[in-house]
Amino acid sequence: MNENNHYYTVEKVLYIIKNYHANQKLINEVVQQSFKSVGVSQYGIQAVMPKADDNTGTVEKQAILTEKAIKRYSKISTDLKYIQDRWYRIEDDTEAMILSLILSGYSMQKVADILNVDRTTVTRKLERIAYNLIEI
Repeated sequence: MNENNHYYTVEKVLYIIKNYHANQKLINEVVQQSFKSVGVSQYGIQAVMPKADDNTGTVEKQAILTEKAIKRYSKISTDLKYIQDRWYRIEDDTEAMILSLILSGYSMQKVADILNVDRTTVTRKLERIAYNLIEI
């Protein structure tokens, strides 16, 4: 058993699944922000004058924020990839549908309504899905 499997428990995988959609959206926003131009340019004498070395410039601030965001969200990306890399383990059609709907942002109650089952059934199946995803 590798050390990653010690970290990913059924409870942790359930948490990742339930927050997958929001976290995926967050990661997409971070990626878009990191490629945004800060739009700073100077001309004339200001362009060649020495700048203060206190990281107060717009470009420096943006670079620091981008670096912090990358570090902060790399763990979320790792968790999302953990689910994506194990999707093939879900062989039951109903479980696959539940996982797909939850990852797409549907609530447990909405999934239950779509599948015409009670919420407890969705919860039980989701727990089974989480177990299958961490199983070696």
